[in-house]
Amino acid sequence: MKIKYVEIENILSIKKIRLDFEESGLVLLDGWNYDDDTANGAGKTAVFNALAYGIFGKFPRKVSAADILRSGTKTGSVKVGIDVLGSLFEVHRSRPNNLKFYIDGLEKDMTQEEFEGHLRMTYTQYLISMYSAQTEGLKLISMNDSGKKDFFLQLMNLDAFEECRNKVTADLAVWYTEETIHKNELAILETKIATYDESKTDVLALEKVDHALLENLKSELTSCQQLNKPDTEKLDMLESKIDQEMIKLHDLENEFRDRSSKLTNLTYKRDLLVESVLDSTVECPHCSKQFCLNLEDKGEEVKAITATIGEITASLTDYPDFAAEKSKFKAMLEKCKVKRNASLEEYRANSNKIVTLEKEIARNNKIALATEEALERNHQVNVKISKATNLALDLETKLEVLAEKIKLHESVQALFSPTGAPAYVLDAAVDVFNDKVYQYASMIWPNAHYVLQSFKENKSGEVKAKFSEKLTINGKERSIGALSGGEHRCLSLAVDFAVIDVLETMFGISINPIMLDEPFNDLDASNRERVLELLDKISADRQIIIIDHASESRSSFSTVYKVEKRSGITSLIV
Repeated sequence: MKIKYVEIENILSIKKIRLDFEESGLVLLDGWNYDDDTANGAGKTAVFNALAYGIFGKFPRKVSAADILRSGTKTGSVKVGIDVLGSLFEVHRSRPNNLKFYIDGLEKDMTQEEFEGHLRMTYTQYLISMYSAQTEGLKLISMNDSGKKDFFLQLMNLDAFEECRNKVTADLAVWYTEETIHKNELAILETKIATYDESKTDVLALEKVDHALLENLKSELTSCQQLNKPDTEKLDMLESKIDQEMIKLHDLENEFRDRSSKLTNLTYKRDLLVESVLDSTVECPHCSKQFCLNLEDKGEEVKAITATIGEITASLTDYPDFAAEKSKFKAMLEKCKVKRNASLEEYRANSNKIVTLEKEIARNNKIALATEEALERNHQVNVKISKATNLALDLETKLEVLAEKIKLHESVQALFSPTGAPAYVLDAAVDVFNDKVYQYASMIWPNAHYVLQSFKENKSGEVKAKFSEKLTINGKERSIGALSGGEHRCLSLAVDFAVIDVLETMFGISINPIMLDEPFNDLDASNRERVLELLDKISADRQIIIIDHASESRSSFSTVYKVEKRSGITSLIV
């Protein structure tokens, strides 16, 4: 299969990355973790761990369900496009649990097993051939004889088994289902435990109560509360008396206004009457003498009004100077106020201090209560975590028992693999593998020769139907376990690329790109150069991506990508 692209969002430490893969070329993926100021933990491996998760729903490293999503996010996804025999297969895997498949842009209803069937590659084969992760246990060279044999048999994709193999397979299917159920249950419990743990309050981060200070505040409050309010009874009585006098003055002023208004009205009425008398004067036509027609009728009324006006005018002189009186009373009230404020100043200051102390004490009590409540909540959460942990331990025990049964029956299943033609194919695959190993080993380790055989002889010369391997260095046989780190790394790379060629030559499975995680570890300068020469040659036909943070040969790479982690977020710099 040929991976065309991967889009990653909120998975592991990655916020959002898209990486397009080319048909060929030698690529370096470098990185720097600015959070810790180190090359480790930048997120280089996270990119390809997320890629493996997108295709197979699994991580090369153990990652709990709670750690799949980037911290602080609730959703995340990986989308991968894969060229399979000219068709574009796309898988979109997102959290929480959502999985969709597409073929040439159209959504297809299929299972993960069916999807892997189209790819013609299992997760284990992917790790062994396509993605050389930092997990030596998944490398072909690190497998035991039975594991090597089982791997090559899987490459042949046999679909017919003998009756015993069918029986074992049927049992395994039941156990696989049971194992999946238990794993899902365990994942749910692990998620619960992680969620519970995240819900706990960090008591150490809460504001602390200074109990000694709190006691001092309470003592000071008690002292302040003992201060009595000053006696202002005399001032209160004087102010009340002044208020009463001002009310009387107000009433008197209203009376004055009423009389003044009445005086004005009477004066106006009298003037009108006088004017009307004057207007009614006529001249006698005989003697030319003038006389008033209404004088007799109006004269008495004018006299009466004039008398009333005189009485009111005389009474108005008895009223006081209202403005002066008001000013006098206000001055008296102001003196009372000044005396009152002077006597209450200390008491008011004390009252304000009481309010301040009560607020501070209440604040500290609230902090103490919040701490107690947080401790109680944490206790309740710890009880839940304990229960969930016990259930998880029970499930892990069940899974361990199942794993032993599965492992045993998988070994039995491998023993009943087909013979005859399939065996011939197996021998042919081994022959191709050995040719390729020889070719690659001669480039990076000329004095080493590694051979894989589909049989094994005992000391008496009897052949057993098992795989065996033989490593000679400078003509002397050596065991794999006796190799140094650098020697093991060189041989492992030669074996890995030989496996890839077997997949293409024998089974027509094209693989691109090839991802190597820190392949230069334990290599000296000379071996590093030989490995780079091998990788450069192979990269002419396929893209080789090297994950490395200590490469000293950046000029050897056609493309260099860099990832950076800042504030816990990994970004890709092209």
